[in-house]
Amino acid sequence: MSAGNIFEKMRNYRPPYCKDIIEGNSSAIENARQFMKSNPREKINDSNYIQFIESYGCDTFRRIRGYRSHPTSEEEREFPLAFGMLIYTDLEQVERFLRAIYMPQNYYCIHIDKKAKNLTRTAITKISSCFPNVFLSSKSYDVRWGQFSVLQADITCPTDLLRIKDWKYFFNLAGQEFPLMSNRQLVRMVKAYSGANDNIIVKASDMFQSWKARTQYVFKWKGKEFWPRQTNRRKSAAPHGIRVRRGELHLIASRKFIEYIIRKKEAKDFLNWLRDTNIPDESFYSTLTARQAAICVPGAYNESDEAKPITSHTRWKHWTDYKGSPKCHGKIVRLICIPGIEDLSRIIKDNTKPIINKLYINFEYLTFDCLEDYVRGLQNEANSISFQFNDTYFKQLNHVKYRNTEC
Repeated sequence: MSAGNIFEKMRNYRPPYCKDIIEGNSSAIENARQFMKSNPREKINDSNYIQFIESYGCDTFRRIRGYRSHPTSEEEREFPLAFGMLIYTDLEQVERFLRAIYMPQNYYCIHIDKKAKNLTRTAITKISSCFPNVFLSSKSYDVRWGQFSVLQADITCPTDLLRIKDWKYFFNLAGQEFPLMSNRQLVRMVKAYSGANDNIIVKASDMFQSWKARTQYVFKWKGKEFWPRQTNRRKSAAPHGIRVRRGELHLIASRKFIEYIIRKKEAKDFLNWLRDTNIPDESFYSTLTARQAAICVPGAYNESDEAKPITSHTRWKHWTDYKGSPKCHGKIVRLICIPGIEDLSRIIKDNTKPIINKLYINFEYLTFDCLEDYVRGLQNEANSISFQFNDTYFKQLNHVKYRNTEC
């Protein structure tokens, strides 16, 4: 089938059973499973993207793929967002993720892993060339889990995005994620944050010794080893009196915070100090969003997270190794639930998280298709008179109430 026919067919496709699946209807879930067995997922491969754009041009690509050409509200026009996305593979999933979050007033930076196939790199380059506000990062790294390269790659996009002057808040993303909110909901959410930053901060009293050791000793990797070797050499204290904390890479941050971590000497020295630690991406953002007595970080938490714990809202993420963790109806990969169709109802009922991590387009594909259809509906509702969003919930979060407003 030609690229033109593939895209035309995808344009008219609407996934079956979605409304009932989202409502948790067991008969619909079983019917959907049988449907997926009888109807294998039709894929768009990297070369299809290249061939279609070369044959039909960018205007046709944007139109047939359903990219929005105007903001859905004046509120969104006046509050542009910035996104940095790390990608490696699964280009179709990446493109559909981009389409789901795309708005012409926002900005999108894409970092392509050096390990990505040349065809994937060519295809994403073609796609990005069709938009004035989508671009590839200025640097590309060979990203290795647990190593400093994760941070190097993740910081590349916010660095590049600072050259653009009008965006207000930044979201870091990965290719195997997907939005759970419309753009207008995202805008309302971060407006409620009012300069606060959102990142997981693990309470010091909950830190395992193995977690503490990650930044107490020098670690070394040999070749392409997955796990590093902990040496006997102890690390010096972190610079500038910074107290090291642990969290995750996921981040929602104000422009002022991004300016601080990219340009301020304290942040740059701390970043460099993390180079020979283990899993430094789980220490950098969380440390700088936590309370620090020695430095003043815009929008950082200004209270003791022991007395007033933080609940991060950057991601819907189902860790399966916690006591009382709900059943994962999909599959488990490195302790994280990859949701199946039976998980969709629970995901959507929790309407306080803007992005899901992780989602696989090739696993129970109606999960992805129905979530995509749901978010499309949210985007369509965003410009209606009846649009509502409970920002009071977000204003009452501890990291918002007790944010640093002094710098």
